[in-house]
Amino acid sequence: MFKRRDYFKEDRQKPWSIKDEPVTCEALADTEARTYPDMFEAYKNFAQTYNLSRDSFILTNGCENAVRIIFEALRPKYAYIENPSWGLVEVLTNGLLYPRPEETPEEKRIFLVDYEFKNEKFVLGDYPLKLPQENSLFYVTDKYNNVFEHEVLQDRNEYAKYTIVDETYSAKILRDSNREIPENVFVIGSYSKFCGAGIRLGYILYNPKWNNLMQLLREECISKLAEKYTSIHMPEIHLPEFDGDFVCKSNNYVIVKADSYTGDKRRINREFEVSGIKFYKLGLSLK
Repeated sequence: MFKRRDYFKEDRQKPWSIKDEPVTCEALADTEARTYPDMFEAYKNFAQTYNLSRDSFILTNGCENAVRIIFEALRPKYAYIENPSWGLVEVLTNGLLYPRPEETPEEKRIFLVDYEFKNEKFVLGDYPLKLPQENSLFYVTDKYNNVFEHEVLQDRNEYAKYTIVDETYSAKILRDSNREIPENVFVIGSYSKFCGAGIRLGYILYNPKWNNLMQLLREECISKLAEKYTSIHMPEIHLPEFDGDFVCKSNNYVIVKADSYTGDKRRINREFEVSGIKFYKLGLSLK
């Protein structure tokens, strides 16, 4: 079987550098910009920082590439996407599931699943269609920190064979040293909300069953900054106190019922309505 280079082996090649080559761009003064990243250091640091086994993750250039790699690995025919969600996911899904020439272009492949507000929390509404389970995938964001706590995954498993959990807003599973990831679940996330979007560093956590395939599909190079940032824990972001009853909260915003909020109106980033109830999305800082 074809195998990719193992970043966990010490007898690796050193990152190639152009420092001995003629450099015509005078503005390229930063020596770090002239070298490829040391992938061995990035993978070693990430594994040690988050207590991960070498066969349970890969690093990616941001979350969008994590989504792409999983689609390439699973090759689903249909996809459920929770709505509202990360807008780029729908764009990527439309591109990745674009009909092949021999297929009917009119066949619908992507289904948005809306939220409802019940019992003081958001839950997914009725599924639009039950597709062939073996050919479908469910994308869900863990922005409410409840995917693994409230058996939400089991609910989705009745409809889709595989589930992508996007924990960019929580990094909950990454931080959990006792994590157990089922064979049909892939957890993705990034450093963008906790350290900085310019780092362009994401990850996929998976059951070791998938390691051989993921290693074949992973990117050969990621951000040079990965060498540094993989050696530190992503910081916890604590929300300030807000007036009003919390409906749910993430690491950089909270959602409250509009009629119960008595705080500064400048904190309101967005107004929206679900099941006839008005809500505010409140940011960490004033506009």
